Amino acid sequence: MPAIAQSRPTSLTRAKRGSTPNKTSTLKNSDRLNCRIRVEVKRRAEEAASLAGQSITAFTEAALEEHAQAIFERHERLQVSPRDFSRVADLLASPPAPKQNLVAALRDYEKQKGREKTGNW
Repeated sequence: MPAIAQSRPTSLTRAKRGSTPNKTSTLKNSDRLNCRIRVEVKRRAEEAASLAGQSITAFTEAALEEHAQAIFERHERLQVSPRDFSRVADLLASPPAPKQNLVAALRDYEKQKGREKTGNW
């Protein structure tokens, strides 16, 4: 499992004292990710990065972001069966009449809203 390392304060301390900071210490909103990967995976990633005209860092960051986004999209999407989709579409097209308890709750809400003008409605 990849580990996220905290930024090392020594780089920032050196930068404040006037020595030349390394390239990564000057990047804002960046952090370090350290993980072990198989030699073959690294070799292929470096080759792909070269073919894409990117540094291994840029290539890795883009690949991680793309894969993470795909996973988030998969988990955020609601998937329903064709039968359930048809049922929801039918209910939206022809909604049933509201039940009495819902009508009563709406009436109570409107009364309370009228009495409490400063409420957070």
